[in-house]
Amino acid sequence: MTLEEAVYDTIRWWGLFRRPVTAIEIWRSLVGYEGDEEISLREVQDVLANSDWLRDKVDKKWGYYYASPARPEIVDEYLRRHRLAQMKWKITRKVVKWLQYVPFARGIFGSGSLAVMNTRESSDLDLFVVVEGGRIWTARLLLLLVAQLTGKRRRYWDREAPDKVCLNHYVSDRKMLLPNEIHNLYTAMLYTHLVPIVDGEVGREFVKENSWIGKLVAGPTIPYLPSVLAVKNRGWLMTIRGFFERWLEEPIGDFFEKWAEKLQRWVIERHARPEQAGRVVLSNNELAFHPDSKVAGLLAVYAQDPGQGRLKN
Repeated sequence: MTLEEAVYDTIRWWGLFRRPVTAIEIWRSLVGYEGDEEISLREVQDVLANSDWLRDKVDKKWGYYYASPARPEIVDEYLRRHRLAQMKWKITRKVVKWLQYVPFARGIFGSGSLAVMNTRESSDLDLFVVVEGGRIWTARLLLLLVAQLTGKRRRYWDREAPDKVCLNHYVSDRKMLLPNEIHNLYTAMLYTHLVPIVDGEVGREFVKENSWIGKLVAGPTIPYLPSVLAVKNRGWLMTIRGFFERWLEEPIGDFFEKWAEKLQRWVIERHARPEQAGRVVLSNNELAFHPDSKVAGLLAVYAQDPGQGRLKN
């Protein structure tokens, strides 16, 4: 795939979410580029400015690019969602300030539409969590309890939960490699754009273990830097967290982990819906709750040829 085609497919992918993108955003998440050399931002900008092939397929407004047949109003719509996301981030950070003190929580990341600043009024606040191996059920139970105490927890039966925290994906720091069954463009884009809110270096390890993401989404090699949206912690509360972790590392912790797993499996089975077509995973290395996932449908739509042909060499 040429750079022009990769730029176009990147813009087309984001169009599925009515999300116009800047040149920098395209550069940082190129879809399907197969070249051996790392692409520079200048090269992406040159393609956008000078490609005759792209000229009839891509439009621009205020520095944002979008694919036809979208209209310029898509940019105004996105900017409204961006402002809304800023408000939702304030809520998210207030909740995560407390979630970070939960024993065995090693990393908490903003995900989904929140991470790409593309939220709607009805959007919840997706969080991806890395927990200590061997304590995934304990960590989830305590995270849900703290989220409930803040009054911002999304519950099983909520069809829509605006401004509620959705703790829908947990992985163990012992095995952060995601399973082959979800190695697709949607997942690659999703985890390319994770926003570290609490990160004890596990974010860097997650990227290393999931090197397959780079085969689907090509981005520049940049330093792994803290996010401006990261929350600070209070030392004395971290000390208390450490005390409870040491206590729960003892044999009593193994008993509590088994009890927490049994309790949560029972609750999850009670709320399971036979018609759910998404992905729900319950294991000691991953807990995933996406029962209403639209991933398959989005990938199918994206795979359809837009009818505008490919670049002729």
